[in-house]
Amino acid sequence: MADKEIMKDAELDEVVGGSGIECMGFLSRLQQEGLYTPKTPLVAGNEAAAAQELLGFLHSIKNRGGYSCFDNAKIYSDGRINFYGTYYEDRATQEMRPSNADATINMIKSLIENGDGYIQH
Repeated sequence: MADKEIMKDAELDEVVGGSGIECMGFLSRLQQEGLYTPKTPLVAGNEAAAAQELLGFLHSIKNRGGYSCFDNAKIYSDGRINFYGTYYEDRATQEMRPSNADATINMIKSLIENGDGYIQH
């Protein structure tokens, strides 16, 4: 790669392990935020288990009416882009964009803190 060449996001994902590493990072952050304690050891080799656990966690978040808030989530461990099942409005462009991991964690925190949602155990 030339010095001035910029790596595309998809190429970077392949280098750092793709969505499996992202799943472990997401679960780790949930633990740090005090929202969830992962059962899967968050170490290399457990990407598929982390993806499955993250998907189960997202499906366990319910709104006051008991409906899953992240029912449309698609979580992968094989380098495909994770879709957390929600969108946000980009204020600059006023376009709806898929939520990333940070935005999703912030949504979860807001749901729990405001009493608008809960984690079904």
